[in-house]
Amino acid sequence: RRRENKYQSLDPDWDMEAPAQEDPHTIVEVIRAMPDQYRTILELKFVLEWRDKEIARHLGLPLTTVTARIHRGRKLLQDALRKEGYVP
Repeated sequence: RRRENKYQSLDPDWDMEAPAQEDPHTIVEVIRAMPDQYRTILELKFVLEWRDKEIARHLGLPLTTVTARIHRGRKLLQDALRKEGYVP
């Protein structure tokens, strides 16, 4: 994360390798196909690099809900990427 001068991957134990013929649009399509409640939170967390508290305040959700959706959203994204040919 930019503010903390760290990079946070989707899962620290999951180093993904792209399929041989990688299409960058595939990843974008996978993210856009996610349910809104997860996609929005993951975009705020990983693209805009917002903290969990900022996301909760912005969306008017309890912090525990945001944390749970980040966790579930990561899992959904990993599963979808596996189906597209990305492997851990």
